[in-house]
Amino acid sequence: MDQLSKNLKLAKTFHHTILQTGQSIIEKRAIKSLRSFRTTILRDPPNLSLYEHPLALHTLATWLAEVSAQEDRGRARRVQPGLVVAALVPARAVFLVVGVTAREEEGGEVGNKFGLAFGRVAKREVRGLGMKIDAFEPGVVEVREADLGRFLEVLSLEFGRH
Repeated sequence: MDQLSKNLKLAKTFHHTILQTGQSIIEKRAIKSLRSFRTTILRDPPNLSLYEHPLALHTLATWLAEVSAQEDRGRARRVQPGLVVAALVPARAVFLVVGVTAREEEGGEVGNKFGLAFGRVAKREVRGLGMKIDAFEPGVVEVREADLGRFLEVLSLEFGRH
């Protein structure tokens, strides 16, 4: 099998896994609404190790945000401004957290506001909140497993302010 065929097969498997995980999340109604955005937490899906990679988690989050926004429009509900997806990295006891917005929000705003919100949460220096921001990828952070609930609470307050 030549290299192109191998890579195509790998890409198909990657996208199939993303869709399978996303469909499972939707079927289980595992997306919860917080004050300022929606969130879902991946603790034990098949292929959890795939979501230790920011690109894979971002791809899943973007797909879920788009599907959720379409469902909201179909039900004539207010479209939630974004989605935060956290995936457990058991070996390091952290969650990789990605925040995305649907391509077009109400009012025609486009863009991902989570990178700025993550930065504002980090600057607030919440006592004992263990998080690490990747300067290269601002919409992605790592949060200690024990601190995820507090992080989401502070993020919800910060995201709602702006």
